[in-house]
Amino acid sequence: MSSLPVIPGAPNLVDWVSAHVWPSYITSKVKMERVMKQGEEFKSTASEALSIYPVIRSFLQRYRMLEHDDIDVAICVQSFLAVCSLLDTLKSSMCGEVNPEELHDKVVCHLCSFSAAYGECKFIPKHHYCLHLAQGAARHGILLSTFVHERRRKLVKRFATEIANAGTWFEKSVEIEGGVAHINHLSGEDEDDLPTFIDDCRLRLVGACKEIPDECRLSLGDFLNMRIVGGVTSKRAVGANGRIISEDDVVHVSLGGLDHVASVRLHVLVNQTLFTLITLWDSGNDVNSFIQSDDNHVWAETRQILGCYVYRWDAHDTIAVVPPYV
Repeated sequence: MSSLPVIPGAPNLVDWVSAHVWPSYITSKVKMERVMKQGEEFKSTASEALSIYPVIRSFLQRYRMLEHDDIDVAICVQSFLAVCSLLDTLKSSMCGEVNPEELHDKVVCHLCSFSAAYGECKFIPKHHYCLHLAQGAARHGILLSTFVHERRRKLVKRFATEIANAGTWFEKSVEIEGGVAHINHLSGEDEDDLPTFIDDCRLRLVGACKEIPDECRLSLGDFLNMRIVGGVTSKRAVGANGRIISEDDVVHVSLGGLDHVASVRLHVLVNQTLFTLITLWDSGNDVNSFIQSDDNHVWAETRQILGCYVYRWDAHDTIAVVPPYV
């Protein structure tokens, strides 16, 4: 992506992105010094782009780039916003059903916007392939997530390069070695990453577990209206969407049919049920603005946490979250 024109009153795009805080499970994936080089070039891995695009979109929307005086810039921004909308739908399909008609409309909007901005000569085969996504969703009811499948080639290459004197058995040997290594990785053989499973195969504690502090035990007991015996606690847990939720992450949580923004304190596993202590944030002046609260602590079942937010500090006690939650 080429550099944006200078916008009066707007910060540099690199500074804007760098001012945001990512959920802990994403932080290690986003290397800003490599993704953006002095604001002149945008280059990233697919994983990094999927993490950063909502923040770039918020910049373009905040400074009204769709209304830019240069019509070419406005058309390019429209193309970017269209592909962002499509990515929102594709990412949401990993946590639930996707509407095939909505998906098809967004694919067509993306392709039309891209053609208007860059011309049909810039189309590549993948542009055509995405036209079949809605058809597949309608036929099978689901979309298989392939966002990260390509990175698995590194596992295959590692074993392929270590095998000398390749013969007719080469492919089979690589398949066996790579398959076993991948299964061991998924099983979490590192003691620090051994998951503590519960009845729901997704919800689980991750990392070192400790005995529940007495204060938390009493607080959770009041919430459940019962005496808490046993149980363990951890700073990390896997939520209903399969993502790791860590201490201090800002999350989207549904309580009693109402949506809230909250920060995570700790996770507790009691009687095969996972709970999370959270601090609710108060609504600010804008729809995505929230004010820090130090005393609004509540318990929630971890399954009620729908995802984590990328956010930035607007003031010492106010944040602006970047939708959608991830």
